[in-house]
Amino acid sequence: MFTLKRGSVSELGIESTGPRIIAIETEVKVSPGDLSKWESRVMLELGRVKAGYAWVFPKADHLSIGIGSMPHKAKHLKKRYYEFLASLELENYEVKNWSSAFIPVCTGKPSTGKGRAILIGDAAGLGDPLTGEGIYNAVLSAKLAGEAIINALAAGNPDLAEYARLMEQKIAPEMKIANTYSNLLTMFPGRLFNMVRGEERVWRGACRLLRGERNYNDIKDRLNSLGGMYKFVFKR
Repeated sequence: MFTLKRGSVSELGIESTGPRIIAIETEVKVSPGDLSKWESRVMLELGRVKAGYAWVFPKADHLSIGIGSMPHKAKHLKKRYYEFLASLELENYEVKNWSSAFIPVCTGKPSTGKGRAILIGDAAGLGDPLTGEGIYNAVLSAKLAGEAIINALAAGNPDLAEYARLMEQKIAPEMKIANTYSNLLTMFPGRLFNMVRGEERVWRGACRLLRGERNYNDIKDRLNSLGGMYKFVFKR
């Protein structure tokens, strides 16, 4: 196994033109009391930064705290991170590790590769345009790449076009719906928040989506039954 260095993807003649999300994430050491308080909770905060969100995820011995946004809305991202951290009112804490990244996201047609070169995960720009999460699509794209490679070897054909077809079937439709959600959230954050808070079905659907029990197409079909803006957006 080898890792493509920065610029190597373009050297293969493959250009990724998709959008990026910029994110800051830290590992924060907290008191035993705070760690216990967050043990079975996650937090996603909307409104701290435009076109993005802040989060808290509990880990075994620390909290993962971060914030992310589209680059054109991220001018004061670090300042917003510190404001979010202060708002959590942790007893005693120490920021142990900082990391930041540009996360390539998929809004439609992913970059799948060229010739005998296949791209998976972040190299293919498969970050979720709504959440910024990329592990699920990285694993799924690796599985699809494996299928395409095995079939190509069995057929004695170096053509890996099957991988592109599998990506179009399995990943691209979900990311198109996720991108629509992302655009709606950016345009109408207050309305969508009130819908999630006021509609029990929407709240349960959002929870199931985050737990991986539902996909975006499932959620879209359920939201269609609520009518209004969702039916207008998704009937196309």
